[in-house]
Amino acid sequence: MIALSAEQQSVCSQIEQNSGPFLLYGSTGSGKTEVYMRVVQQALDASPQAQALVMLPEINLTPQLQERFEARFAPPFGAQAVVSMHSGMTDVQRLKSWLAAHTGHARTALRTPMSVSPSMPGLQVIVVDEDMTPATNSKKVPATPPVIWHCGAAMTAAPKSSWAAPPSLESWHASDPAVGRYLRLHMPSRIGAGALPACAW
Repeated sequence: MIALSAEQQSVCSQIEQNSGPFLLYGSTGSGKTEVYMRVVQQALDASPQAQALVMLPEINLTPQLQERFEARFAPPFGAQAVVSMHSGMTDVQRLKSWLAAHTGHARTALRTPMSVSPSMPGLQVIVVDEDMTPATNSKKVPATPPVIWHCGAAMTAAPKSSWAAPPSLESWHASDPAVGRYLRLHMPSRIGAGALPACAW
């Protein structure tokens, strides 16, 4: 298990102590992905029926994140613990993933905006990664619960939801303490001694 930084530990504690939804805002390399993976793991460990949905902005990000999720969740939960839903899959592959999620064999599902939404009866955590992208910030689906409105998917709001930075302007406004729709969690520091590249202009 990766040791968390002080900022990561603080954010994880705030997520444990509050019901959400959350806006996770931080620098590139600050460890936001590890934070929401910890939240997913805690939910899955707490209940054998718990499931998590991770919304990704584009298909190109799916393989690397699926590999990371499989390394974390396949050993304790089985080979079918992680499934993907995206437009690059065949009909047979999509059906297999959908059924795995629907029956509860899949504990986590990685989904791109243009894919079919999986049926997840044990859904406990929803993560929207890269909320600022137009694909995850679509307004084409009406009457979607606000807690996952940016997903563009009509399903019941989950108890724990978070948005990984960078956020859309709407989510940023919603996380303003004066508005209070989302709890803003800030992670400004990069892990290790890395620094952001200097601006060329």
